[in-house]
Amino acid sequence: MKTSLVSVAAACAAIATLTPVSSAFTHSSVQTSKPSFTTRRNMFGGAGAAAPLEEEDPEKEKQMEAMAKAMNMPLNEYKLAMNARARFEEACNNARVSAGDKGVQVERDANAATKYLEVTITEDGKKLGKAALEKELVAAFKSSREQSKATRDGEQQKMLQFIGEESKKL
Repeated sequence: MKTSLVSVAAACAAIATLTPVSSAFTHSSVQTSKPSFTTRRNMFGGAGAAAPLEEEDPEKEKQMEAMAKAMNMPLNEYKLAMNARARFEEACNNARVSAGDKGVQVERDANAATKYLEVTITEDGKKLGKAALEKELVAAFKSSREQSKATRDGEQQKMLQFIGEESKKL
C-alpha cells in the first residue's frame, strides 16, 4: 500500500506526541557543564542508523501494531515513521551551532528545547562591562536560536526526503 509523503510526515508528528520516549519533542533541562573531552562516533564506533533492525520481542511488536492500528497505518509505515523520527532526533541532538563575538560565545544543539548549551565569556567579554556584556549575550543567544532553527528546519527537510525515498520502496 502506497502512502503519501504528507500522511507519513503527519504520522511522525502524531507519534512524537503519543510516545513518551521522544526527546526531541519534549521539554528538558539545560545542561551547562563543559565536558572535559569529546568523543564522536565514526565508522568503527557503533552501529548507527544503518544497522539492520534487530528482532523485536513479541510484546513490543504487539505495542507497535496497536499504535499503528490506532493511527490507521500499516505496521511497515509506522516503523518507517518511527525510524525517521529517531533519525531526526539524533541529527538534532548531534548538531552544533555557535554564535557570538566580542568575548561572548554561545554554542547549542538544534533542538527547540536545548539539551546542550555552552556559554563562553572571555576576559575581553568581562572587560565590556555589565550593560555591554548583557547586550552581547542577548545578541549571541538570539543568533544561535536562529541558526538552530535553520539547522532543525534543514534536518526536517532531510527527514521528509528520507520518508519519500523509503515510502517508494514499501
